[in-house]
Amino acid sequence: MQNSAEHHNTAQAPAEPNRNADAIIGDMINSISRLHDVYHAETDALESADTKRFIELQQDKLVAAKDYQSQAQYVLLHKKDVVNAAQPLKEKLEALQGEFAEISKRNNVALERMRRTTDRLSNSIRTAAKKAAQKKVAVNYGARGTMQSDDRKIISTGIIETA
Repeated sequence: MQNSAEHHNTAQAPAEPNRNADAIIGDMINSISRLHDVYHAETDALESADTKRFIELQQDKLVAAKDYQSQAQYVLLHKKDVVNAAQPLKEKLEALQGEFAEISKRNNVALERMRRTTDRLSNSIRTAAKKAAQKKVAVNYGARGTMQSDDRKIISTGIIETA
């Protein structure tokens, strides 16, 4: 590979298109690095059951993901220019994309584990609430006006969640 001084002195390849292509790739590298760092921190928080940290990271994750999406769209719009980017930058971007794919997989596994844990906790709470409600003795009146003990109460534990 030519050093940058030699590259700028060659008449065959103008400096401006390469600088633009390098800048586009550089911006994409920075964007994917930020998103990678947020995913890594989020995955660490999930794996250590640090829900406070997990929640704190959600705004950072949203901002980094939007930036990544914006940069990816920009790269697609300028894909003809990106072809002219310096090979080491393209290789670095490719390596970062591979690392990001790995942390994304780890993150998805941790998120799924958290979802299952939350589901089990919700079911335990509902079961405990249902058992507590069934233990209370209630008196019902039958069709003939006589008092009857209601040992087998039906308790609705349906939950409607709206987001």
